[in-house]
Amino acid sequence: MGNDTTPEDLIELLQRNPEKFAENKKYGYPVPIDRIISDCDIDLHFKLYEDDDISGECGFRNNRFFIAVNHQEPDYRQRFTLAHELGHIVLHLWQKTGKGSVLITDSKKTMFRSSDWDGKEYEANAFAAKLLMPKDEVLKQIQKIVDERDSYKFRDDQIRQELVNPLAVYFLVSPSAIEFRLKNLKILN
Repeated sequence: MGNDTTPEDLIELLQRNPEKFAENKKYGYPVPIDRIISDCDIDLHFKLYEDDDISGECGFRNNRFFIAVNHQEPDYRQRFTLAHELGHIVLHLWQKTGKGSVLITDSKKTMFRSSDWDGKEYEANAFAAKLLMPKDEVLKQIQKIVDERDSYKFRDDQIRQELVNPLAVYFLVSPSAIEFRLKNLKILN
């Protein structure tokens, strides 16, 4: 992506393939989600919510897209929430500009696979996982871990300690996020 890439170009690239977008050398790893949001010309706010169940929100107001995240959550949680909210904008709100104000609020309950988890939440979570933990980079990092330990086999009691935790640190996500991604990629059962 050159310097003449517009925010609209970036959104279009994200819509097409968030995994390939993340692999762009301009950004590197761990994916700097706040920089991507800024490059997409989306306002970013870190908020203190009265309801501590709220993880974040996004929307369109005053002719601007915005993302807000609960700044009291751990950094890795904020990163995933930012990518999730960016997913809502890219996948669900981008074409709705000019139609008044729009707000999507995500609580811990709606973001973490509860019965309230609808199709749009699933899509936003999948988008966030692909952007923050692209398949090719996950496989590359697993290969590094395997090479360092001279074995590709892990006992069940070793998986979290020797595979999941190092990957979570590398991608700056929670162990449960990388574990879910590894299951989604059919690397873990």
